[in-house]
Amino acid sequence: MTKNAYYNGAFGNISEIKLSLTDRAVFFGDGIYDAAIGRCGKIFMAKEHIRRFFSNARRIGITPTFGESELYGIFSKLISSVSDRCFFLYFQLSRYSDERCHSYPESGKSNLLVTIKEIPEPTGMDILRLTVCEDIRHGMCDVKTLNLLPSVLAAKQATLRNADEAVFKKGDIITECSHSNVHIIKDGRLITHPLDSSILPGISRYHLLSVCRRTGVLTEERRFSEKELLTADEVLVTSTSRLAARAESTDGHPYGISDSTLGARLCMRMYEDFIGHTAK
Repeated sequence: MTKNAYYNGAFGNISEIKLSLTDRAVFFGDGIYDAAIGRCGKIFMAKEHIRRFFSNARRIGITPTFGESELYGIFSKLISSVSDRCFFLYFQLSRYSDERCHSYPESGKSNLLVTIKEIPEPTGMDILRLTVCEDIRHGMCDVKTLNLLPSVLAAKQATLRNADEAVFKKGDIITECSHSNVHIIKDGRLITHPLDSSILPGISRYHLLSVCRRTGVLTEERRFSEKELLTADEVLVTSTSRLAARAESTDGHPYGISDSTLGARLCMRMYEDFIGHTAK
């Protein structure tokens, strides 16, 4: 039987691992998570994902009962179950397990859940359709918490509108997407929302900015409007599972991706980095 899940010391099949019903993740979504992809037994940008995971735990006052080396050991056992295939690794930390109560004591044994699954290898050539939705989320979007209901509802709206991803806006300002970061290209310059409490500091966002620096592409980290989104030369979406993808349209408004080279080059360079880092 494939061991593709872990919970508080137990490895097993994801359909058979038992979670405590008193886990505060069940009652309140009281926890944080992260996710990474990999290939050939190697996790892509592992240090960045691990650093964000522990940083987010500190932000909401959860003290893990394990360190980085123990977490890597758990990952290694699960990665061995997918051989040399491309994989998606999900890891979640909740505060502790106890009877339902909104407040919580200062100390308690945290719960760790980790799952892994095989996924198609990203290509750097995905083309997406986008739709704009109002951003109704909480004020801690820079923390990767388990409270994802607004993102779930927005993703469903995207499906109903025959789109691949929902782009959030607060007032007239574009923030990010339901499960990715969004960026525009205008006059050869990449523009992305600055890091604040409105967006997640995406690892693929960080990777994209790194590629821009290495290839001489100018960048701006500033707020941009819905009008700027619709009048951009190109729109890029970055996420852990896709790395980077170009948008062909937003709410039916088309972009000239057939004439573009910059967006395609950036997406392909991110894909090449992934392949190079995870080579056998």
